[in-house]
Amino acid sequence: MLLPLILAAFPQYVPQDGMTLYSLSNSKESHLIDIQGNNMHSWKGQANPGLANYLSPEGNLLRLYKISGFPGAALGGSGGGLREFDWDGQILWDFQLANTTEHLHHDLAILPNGNILALAWENVGRSSAIAAGRNPSYLQGQDFWSDRVIEIERGTGNIVWQWRIWDHVVQDYDSSLPSHGVVADHPELLSMNYPARTVNRGDWIHLNSVAYNPALDQILISSREWSEIWVIDHSTTTAEAAGHSGGRYGKGGDILYRWGNPECYDRGTSSDRLLFGQHDANWIPDGYPGESNILLYNNGNSRPSGRYSSIEELVPAVDAQGNYAVPATSPFGPTTSHWTWTDSPPSNMYSSAISGCERQPNGNTLICCGQDGRLIEVDPAGNVVWDIQPQGSSSIFKVRRYQKWLWPGNGVLTASTGDTLELDIVAGSDRGNRDYWIVGGFSGTSPGTTLPGGIVAPLNNDAFTQFVMQKTNGPGFQSFRGTLDANGFASAKIDTMGPIPSSLIGKTAHFCFVTLNPIDFASNPIPIQIKP
Repeated sequence: MLLPLILAAFPQYVPQDGMTLYSLSNSKESHLIDIQGNNMHSWKGQANPGLANYLSPEGNLLRLYKISGFPGAALGGSGGGLREFDWDGQILWDFQLANTTEHLHHDLAILPNGNILALAWENVGRSSAIAAGRNPSYLQGQDFWSDRVIEIERGTGNIVWQWRIWDHVVQDYDSSLPSHGVVADHPELLSMNYPARTVNRGDWIHLNSVAYNPALDQILISSREWSEIWVIDHSTTTAEAAGHSGGRYGKGGDILYRWGNPECYDRGTSSDRLLFGQHDANWIPDGYPGESNILLYNNGNSRPSGRYSSIEELVPAVDAQGNYAVPATSPFGPTTSHWTWTDSPPSNMYSSAISGCERQPNGNTLICCGQDGRLIEVDPAGNVVWDIQPQGSSSIFKVRRYQKWLWPGNGVLTASTGDTLELDIVAGSDRGNRDYWIVGGFSGTSPGTTLPGGIVAPLNNDAFTQFVMQKTNGPGFQSFRGTLDANGFASAKIDTMGPIPSSLIGKTAHFCFVTLNPIDFASNPIPIQIKP
């Protein structure tokens, strides 16, 4: 159960409606809560998180979990395993990458094709680090952990693409080695001798977040150890990702853009540093205020102005095709954030580790002050509109909010044999005890249908819409009309009662629900594909 702390103190401001997903670091459960802080749904796992969890478009939970007993498990943010749970908590598949030289960790991102991007440490070892030009005085012991981004085929666990930091390095320590060069002349590469010191347990880079931009086919990653964020090209093949040419942007796996700490590539000093151990770098989605800008949680470790965290929104110099301006000798811009937020006073929000943020459709920003387990939402003017904390809370890695109230299960009906499909309504406690009606259509979601009261249902009214309404609560469309429980929850079922006409194979039906008496809310549309 969650306790709203100061929500009632800000009645003039409005939090973004939706369901917020979180997992406590000391708990095997993940929870979905509504704006009132009520628990709407929970998934029981079998291990503590390691660390991120997200909901798929179908409503399945993708959760990284901890595997112990291997060297990588001793590193901060370790995971090792990834599981997908359906809505009812059944494990659909399990992927593990935890051995003597590799370990899954921190974060993942769901690609449009359903595959998963994930972060994985690889222990290249002391001798390889020296052979690549690392100053031996910056090494301690035999371990030297680099990082890579892998693409995992969902359901099979096959790794179908990867990008390795180890393929994109430069150093000015040993001129006899192939990696030798002037660091400042190669901002597309990573300096083997940054930071100029030993690192904890040999964790050289410590990536802590991964995000994906579908329009640009680019990946955004965050290095806590370097206090920098980097953008790379995902359109490459694995072979191209290991080199310096190829892909949509012609640069292979080289860094396309970097920001936060120009000292890393010898184009600044510590006084030019803008990030301090940041987490959760992500692009603001298209259609949201600030779309295409980058948002992140700036933890504030060793910040010269004091111990406090801030939210930063930056506008990279990039054209519509995704090509970034690369300065000849100066650092990558911008020199300041486009928008920033700190608590009042700033020291009220400080988390030296974990944490995150996410822009909302209405322009608000959802914030997770991770070590305190505190969830905050601020409007564009910086006013706090939501502030809650789990009861008996431990830390929270980060959170995500979903503007979805109807979930489709696997979203597929089989034409040849017929099928059943569970639909789950999770409307929130503020809609508890309301009447609802699920409707469908085969002719798309835009421009939608205007209903009495001015509400627009995201379905185009067609013959199938009328058919569903006429057959509501019959054997084919069970519980399509009814009453939500006190928490705003209900479930329904589609039953084709045998094979589906072959004329519908390849088509997609959409469904949504509206609240009744009065009609004042329409849910998100969900797609249901008809397959052979």
